[in-house]
Amino acid sequence: MKIVVLAGGLSPERNVSLSSGCKVCAALRERGHETALIDMYLGTGEEPAALFAAPIPEELTRIGRQAPDLESVKASRTEGGASQFGPGVLDLCGMADVVFLGLHGACGEDGRVQAALDLLGIPYTGAGHLGSAIAMDKDLTKRVAAPLGVRTPKWELVKYTEEEIPALAERLGVTVMVHCTNPPGEMSQLLELLRPGDVMTHMYMNQGSAIVESGAVKDCVLRARERGVVFEAADARAHFGLDVAQTAIGAGFWPDILASDLTKLSMHLRPTAFNMAMQLSKYKALGIPFAALIQLCTRAPAAHMGMLDTIGSLTAGHSADVAVFRPLHRENVFGDRPYGNEDQQRMLGEAVYEPVLTLKDGDMVYRSVTF
Repeated sequence: MKIVVLAGGLSPERNVSLSSGCKVCAALRERGHETALIDMYLGTGEEPAALFAAPIPEELTRIGRQAPDLESVKASRTEGGASQFGPGVLDLCGMADVVFLGLHGACGEDGRVQAALDLLGIPYTGAGHLGSAIAMDKDLTKRVAAPLGVRTPKWELVKYTEEEIPALAERLGVTVMVHCTNPPGEMSQLLELLRPGDVMTHMYMNQGSAIVESGAVKDCVLRARERGVVFEAADARAHFGLDVAQTAIGAGFWPDILASDLTKLSMHLRPTAFNMAMQLSKYKALGIPFAALIQLCTRAPAAHMGMLDTIGSLTAGHSADVAVFRPLHRENVFGDRPYGNEDQQRMLGEAVYEPVLTLKDGDMVYRSVTF
């Protein structure tokens, strides 16, 4: 088949889109498809058809820590204009049997690109323009899905200012979880907004204002924990820095809760933590005892959710959710970014924990052939 991979665009997730687009293009070529990769916004100054034989830019496969400068991207397109489609993009798409949509964010997921391709009669992957547009509006999606019997958590659509967030959280009776990577302000400002029981996740991230400074955990972070703010280590492909983790854990600042942060993009990528067993192995290598780690990913989250009476421990009457691990004493490389990232940091561990048996509600759902 003749396939065009459409990536990039104008979105904060532009770099992720280009990286995944490169990998998709390479995989399709390996399977014998005639495939071209093009940046939807920048387009090409060449003859569009030449891209089917063009090499995949190696530099686009690496994702840096900083978000893309979209104003610089706009300025780099010499043709200017307000169109989201750069020169030659639609001509190239028209040559394909199908367009693989590798776009991330609103510029490629809200139905507008899909609608344009529909009007041109160009086949593409994924949902159509209407489904894409509805799915970008979470309130509308729930209004459509709930009457059809799709189970969805209760929700309420509210409008609020930044100053009203604490009062809103109190009224709703919920704790707040904050994704803290590369915060818009200082860590101290973020933590001042959080109440006892609120969760700061990705605690060991190293983009922007982090929890450590000059080789020590910041005072504002220590005070926040004293007030009851919960610190969670959840990471996979990113949202983690070995430098921050080593400094904090070395100072005894362990997570209150340990979790993963797995998505389709982070599955199976070494040397990052691509499953929970890898998380346990990594944090053991960072110096936290294994018994403590088990508490952090079982009893601790169950307690935070108020569910200790049903989950979180091997207790009579609780759900029989059991994972059995086998320690393997072997060297393993742990990292905070996948291979190919220039700013990746790595460390060497001496053991990994291999899952050999899993029970869910008492039913065996996984068993290794070696167990």
